[in-house]
Amino acid sequence: MADASKAGGKIKSRYMMAIALSLIFIAAVFLVNAAVYFIIINYLPWLYFYIAYATQISGAVVGIVGAYIVYRILASIANLYSKQRGDIGSGEAIKLILRVLFYFVAILIILTALGVSLSGALAGGAIGGIILGLAVQTVATSILSGFLISSSRTIFPGEVIVIQLSAWGSSVLCKVKKVGHIFTEVTTQNGINVKIPNTALMTSSMFLLLKSGPSYTYTMQVAVNADVPMKDFGKRVDAVLARYNSLKREKLRHEIYLFSKAGGANTYNVVLHFDSFEEVNEIIDAVNNAFDEAYWSLKKPAK
Repeated sequence: MADASKAGGKIKSRYMMAIALSLIFIAAVFLVNAAVYFIIINYLPWLYFYIAYATQISGAVVGIVGAYIVYRILASIANLYSKQRGDIGSGEAIKLILRVLFYFVAILIILTALGVSLSGALAGGAIGGIILGLAVQTVATSILSGFLISSSRTIFPGEVIVIQLSAWGSSVLCKVKKVGHIFTEVTTQNGINVKIPNTALMTSSMFLLLKSGPSYTYTMQVAVNADVPMKDFGKRVDAVLARYNSLKREKLRHEIYLFSKAGGANTYNVVLHFDSFEEVNEIIDAVNNAFDEAYWSLKKPAK
């Protein structure tokens, strides 16, 4: 709680600093213009015909320097904010937006210093802006998707999730490594690193969050031929898994439920509880082996 209040105090103080510096640099532009005008009139009269250019250029330099300093302060606020929330991805997205705004402001200041009419430039660049917008639509959509994913804390680095992505055709258990501007990096349960476009995550996928208190909860389904007694089968699986726990000196926490009966097969839901993503493959393997051993131990030999 003390660290959170301390971080909140830093963020508030830097916001105030950014506002104060913005006002100071706006005033500094006028002061520098007045100073340049005074110096040229009194000490450099031979530059009188260039006085308008000199004041505009000096004001532009001060304005760009001021905009850059304010941008750096706001970027540091974004860093503090993301660390406070434990979400680095949202901080990176905010800094990207701030960087684009800084370049936009810098270009406006330069154009003004050069005497370019901003209304004319904006009107003349409307068609080019439309063409450029269409060209970067996919990238912009990915960046916006990454910002929405990270800022809403839908997923964040370190989270263990099941992604139901239509492109994969099935659900995949994975751990989030990084939520970037364009791609989200995940590691599957088999150790494969995958980069998924943020647009795919936002438009054609669903997330199943596995965090349940201090541990994770994951449900798998196992189908078994319906030619062994159901009332004994679940107990036999529990016994096999209890032996696994004693051998591994671990506590494999699970619940087994009969999910459906279809034709000659029974399908069981197995709810697994685990503490580390890295152990999930071993746990799934143990469950499958337990079902196999329990089935064959109950299966009567054919006469």
